[in-house]
Parts: sequence; C-alpha cells; structure tokens
Amino acid sequence: MRICLKLVQAAAATASCVAMTLVAVPAHSAAPDSARGACDSPPATRGATVVDGLVARLTARGFSERAIDRSLASKLCLVRIDHGTAGDRGAHLRSSNSAVKVTPPSIYWDRQAARYYAISKWKWVNESYKNDGMSSTCGWRNLGGNDGFGTSFNKGLLLTGYSLTVMYSGGKSWTVANAADANASGVGYRFQDKATRTGCDGSGIGVAINSARGQQVISFKKSGKCKTVYGFAKFGHSWDETGINGVGVGPYSVSFQWTKNENSWVVASQPGATAKVC
Repeated sequence: MRICLKLVQAAAATASCVAMTLVAVPAHSAAPDSARGACDSPPATRGATVVDGLVARLTARGFSERAIDRSLASKLCLVRIDHGTAGDRGAHLRSSNSAVKVTPPSIYWDRQAARYYAISKWKWVNESYKNDGMSSTCGWRNLGGNDGFGTSFNKGLLLTGYSLTVMYSGGKSWTVANAADANASGVGYRFQDKATRTGCDGSGIGVAINSARGQQVISFKKSGKCKTVYGFAKFGHSWDETGINGVGVGPYSVSFQWTKNENSWVVASQPGATAKVC
C-alpha cells in the first residue's frame, strides 16, 4: 500500500526571533490514516525532472507557494520538511539595470521512495532588463552573454538528480540540458538569456525575456548520520559583451566566472530554512 503524508508547514518565524527551534521530522514513522492517498513517487532515474515539470506547470498557472506544496504532497508524495515559507525569504537587488528576487531551496521528503528534493527559484520583478542593451526591433536576440543560477548546501549530500527549468515572460518554459557544475555541495547552471520587443503588430510596444523566472530541482538521498541541512541560491546576470564562462559550486558557495569585469551583477537569497536529513 502506498502511504502519503500530509503537507507539514510551520509558521514563519517573526522578525524578533533570535533562533529557530527545530521540530522533529517524522520521516521514518507511519503516516496517519487521514494522510493516505493515491500519490505516486517520482521515478528514481528522473525524479528531479518530474518534480521540476510539475512545479513549472503549476507556476505558469499562477499557483501560490502553498498551493504548489499541497500539489507536491498529493500528487508526488513530497512532504515539505524545512518548516519555512520560501516565498517570504527572497532577497531583492534593484538598480537601473536589474531587479530579481531569488528564493532559497525548500526541502521535501518523499516517504515512499526515501528521497529528498530541494527546489529554489528566481524571478524578475520588473522589466529593467530592457536597459541592458536589448535591440530596438522585434525578434529574440541574446541579452549579452550567459546568465547563471546555482544552489549550494551547508552539508555534503548524495545527489541523485537535478534539473533547471527557465520560463518566458508569457509562461512558456524550456529546460537547460546540462549543469555547469554538480557535486555533493549543490548544482550550478549557465544559460543564454534572450529578449525581444513585443507588439510590433501595432498592439502596443512592450518587452519580453526568455528567463523571466526559473526554478532548480535537486534530488538526493540520505547518507550517513542525520544532518541539519539548509541552502541558498544565487543568480548572475550579464549584458553587452560580458558573459559567464564558468560556474563553481562548493560547500555553501556559488561562484560565477565572468568573461569581463564589468556589466554584470549577482544576487543571492537568504539562507533557507533548516531541515533534518537522515
């Protein structure tokens, strides 16, 4: 019989809190009768891709973070165990050229398949990329060189899969084929952002980008002794003649190697909420 656990979320800590009290995660106990349902764990060989695809579809339909959590629990048996609300932990960077929110990894436990999943995200909160030298005519063109995104954890993990989905302004999505770096500390990608003018048919001039938002899914297994795990995510943007030609992921670190020391910026999330991984 397949057993699915209901979504468990603790209230977000207030600004006056000094420390977070960890709640024991019932990862190895039986699920209550009320939690039993027809969820199906993602397949081991492509679990990260399946989770990534579901979250991408729900995001495109405008689902909230809590609604996505409920769907992950009911459809894929993923129980959120980091006791935090990812949507409240973003960091903003604003300038004349950029405005991006980066969300640290939320961590889920697949009770049936005994695997963990971490999901981190970014989102452009305005259209200031139009100041980064995009063409004045319609048609998709590179917006400078490669951009980058990576997630890193405070503890070494036994990774079993990873995936990155990038979404257009209008909701259509595409998947980055290969990671630039992947190891026990996390995963990093680089990808080519493109932008275009819209409304060339006379409906009104606007702008669009092929990387308006994105998400990274990393799956991993328990290994060794129990660990208190948390992570963070980082996004790197470039324009004009600058690009990213390398991404490095280390213990709680993500770095980008730039082709030039100009026309670029990075923004990192705050640390994510902690989860007990056993």
